[in-house]
Amino acid sequence: MTLESQPILMDIQVKEAKLRLAKCWADIAAKLPGDFNPHYNNFARTYFRVQLRISRGQKRRASEIMRGLVERTGYKEFEENNMPLLAAIDIAVKGSSSWQDNLKNPIRPLFTLNGGASS
Repeated sequence: MTLESQPILMDIQVKEAKLRLAKCWADIAAKLPGDFNPHYNNFARTYFRVQLRISRGQKRRASEIMRGLVERTGYKEFEENNMPLLAAIDIAVKGSSSWQDNLKNPIRPLFTLNGGASS
């Protein structure tokens, strides 16, 4: 492989990775566990919308939506009990997650789009 062909290969890999990113809520909803609390569905969907806006460079709008989400009753409890889901949404939308537990260990995502449940 020549140096000239390396950037082309990297472009192809980036494009393939972007194809695997979630672009609509249905991609995520299909991976939610069967016992997922329906009350939390709206929190998860709104969090997905925030991450989608961030991935599209709309940080101001994402911040506005997130501020409203954090102020809603029950969101903090949802966040504390569903960090693996939030990490999975981050990875599905942006390709990475910064969620950590109390010991600063990365949170294992609840699922991956291309591999089902995370083990």
